[in-house]
Amino acid sequence: MTLPNTTKKNVILFKINKGGVGKTFLTSQVGVGLTLAEPNKKVLIITSDSQNNILNFLDKNDSDISNGLIKDVLYGKGEYIKLRKNLYFLPLENARFGKIFLEKLKEWLDFKRREYDYILIDSIPTMKIDEEFVNLADYFVIPAFFDEATTQGIVNLITEIDKDKIIAIQGNRYRKRKIENKYKESLENLIKQTNIMMNDPIPDLSFILTMLDNKKSIFEYSNIKIKEVQKIFVKLIQKIIEVVNNG
Repeated sequence: MTLPNTTKKNVILFKINKGGVGKTFLTSQVGVGLTLAEPNKKVLIITSDSQNNILNFLDKNDSDISNGLIKDVLYGKGEYIKLRKNLYFLPLENARFGKIFLEKLKEWLDFKRREYDYILIDSIPTMKIDEEFVNLADYFVIPAFFDEATTQGIVNLITEIDKDKIIAIQGNRYRKRKIENKYKESLENLIKQTNIMMNDPIPDLSFILTMLDNKKSIFEYSNIKIKEVQKIFVKLIQKIIEVVNNG
């Protein structure tokens, strides 16, 4: 296989310094959506989560995770799991990151930039490797709940990284409560003078839990409520495609 000579800016980190906000959910759904929006392009998902929760959302085959990211970076012998057509996941075997692995990670990622059209990273903030991913990522998508703790985490993150690298803030499990609207508006005001997109928030629907339990994506259903959520994801995916293509 002949790979392009130029290194693409196509690594997108789903990042927020707080657990339980929906990073894995957003990463998995965007991954599927990108392959549907651009059927001839390849998407790779990697993670700093040794629990590999992406598999809980999209993999029906109980795949082996013993040969993953660490083995691929060190020896080129990772086993890629095909989640959907043109969508692949490289699991993380464990959270033990040696010096040689960290030294080789950038070179490995630069090669994968040429092999895949989009690389999505499902980030776990407590892991040492997360700092490396922050330094190596080209762009960021920030998952959000509209509460005080998460909003403060987003404010801190925006001050820590280059604002021009932030594609969007994507609200999740939104119930339109007064307190949520308060924090949503504060974030909208914060990014008013930037190119960061504040996308429509994803509503808190019980059906989404059923969907994930069935290991399906938002794009594999057609009921009316899900169609509204699909539209939200389509807007986010279109923004990602636009930014990467112009990068």
